[in-house]
Amino acid sequence: MMAGSGAITGVAWVMAVLVCEGLDRWAVGRGAVAIRRDAHLVLRGCAYSLLFLFWLALSARAAFAATAAAITTAVFLVISGEKRRHLTEPLVITDLAFITHLVRHPELFYLGWRKTLGVAAVALGLVALIVTWMQLEPRSLSGALQAALAAGLALLVLAAYGWPRWVLGLATRAQAAVAHEPAHDFVARLGLMPSLLVSAVALRALPPPAPRAAAVPASPPRPAASVPLDAVVVIQSESFYDLRRHGGRVLLPAFDGLKGRALAHGRLLVPCYGAYTLRPEFALATGLPFTAQGVDRFHPYLRPHRFAGHALPADLARAGWDTVFMHPYDRHFFGRARAIPALGYGRFLSEADFAGAERFGPYVADRAVGARMEAELLEARRRKQPLYMMTVTMEAHDPYGPGRLTATDDPVEQYCQHIANADALLASMAASLDAHTEHSLLVFYGDHAPLLPGFGQLAADARTDYIVVECGSRAPMRSSAPAASSECSPAGLNEILRRMVDSNC
Repeated sequence: MMAGSGAITGVAWVMAVLVCEGLDRWAVGRGAVAIRRDAHLVLRGCAYSLLFLFWLALSARAAFAATAAAITTAVFLVISGEKRRHLTEPLVITDLAFITHLVRHPELFYLGWRKTLGVAAVALGLVALIVTWMQLEPRSLSGALQAALAAGLALLVLAAYGWPRWVLGLATRAQAAVAHEPAHDFVARLGLMPSLLVSAVALRALPPPAPRAAAVPASPPRPAASVPLDAVVVIQSESFYDLRRHGGRVLLPAFDGLKGRALAHGRLLVPCYGAYTLRPEFALATGLPFTAQGVDRFHPYLRPHRFAGHALPADLARAGWDTVFMHPYDRHFFGRARAIPALGYGRFLSEADFAGAERFGPYVADRAVGARMEAELLEARRRKQPLYMMTVTMEAHDPYGPGRLTATDDPVEQYCQHIANADALLASMAASLDAHTEHSLLVFYGDHAPLLPGFGQLAADARTDYIVVECGSRAPMRSSAPAASSECSPAGLNEILRRMVDSNC
């Protein structure tokens, strides 16, 4: 590299860092937030320098590397802004695992064919621009220096992977923030791109979280009768939310009627809004609150074996229970094909097991799911084996809009029809458990609030609705006074389940 080229490369490096930092401050936070983030100025400088050096190692051209670093930062900031606008959460490192899901299921990410073609056109345009630029700009690095830079970056990645605690020791406070703080806070403090870098290393470095005491409802479960539980059925209902508290017109006769005999019911504090179904289902299975899951909390199914020792299904399977997980969709979505067995479920019934089943809208109908659940219950009773069955429904999954249902194109009306069907599923399962078991437990809750036009206020309150009911011919009689409404969490529901199972088995 000539002296002139070295000076150009140095200037490009400094410009890349300054532009990336400026873009981040403008997009993520200014004022007081930006001032607080100055404590991590060195960390951010290192992150943007690595981004510049990555592109320099690929291209050997300084101006291109600086421009590519700025464009990369801008693209990530735009994606993060869109995610925050829809789901009230910025981009986090585990979101990169959803790229393959986006390609396979673009409809779940609001990408119709027009948007997909638009993204493809932009990508092709960038490829053409890169090829043209590489032809016009002279090399800033010789082939030997380019190879040395690439080797140095590779060694740095290997060092971060092999000795991550040493790397994280350079940013202890940043590590702690990423591990436990809300995503909004650590992204605002560190900056988006640095937070992704630190999170990536933290995923490798941080040990599995220790279990913490889960929050339980203010009204604990009543003392159990001597009759053992022969079934525990958990239904995580897609986007179930009592929209009546905001003026929505939906009838929920089963949900309302069961409150009079409920062990517990009320609002459920879930760690997501509009998406991330896996988070509440994982917290219920393990009893680990969201804040106790470390960096894994954003996508706990990426490394499910780290949490196998916390899983209630695994404990029940060892005690001789039949453990079933049912979700009528692609078994590989969210990595469930690996995660569900790791958590102790003996069987995983997915979309392939519902071939030809009734659909209501684009997804398998809750009524078809209920029929399969009852069949599983009857088979378990025939074998006289206790059953733990968790069902994650799919019918009400967004997006809502024209063409989804034949009766109406109005998104809110469509949603209300789906939720009425979910309520009917709750009624059918309560009736089945009453008819076919002596003593069983039914848990029903919404995974997150829906994304609905005209109901943006739901984003400010992430609580959905839940109910826990004892069923069966020999279930304890309810007192004349129904259980008071109380707030709970998915981990709190796990605590209720464990108490009931431990005291009845």
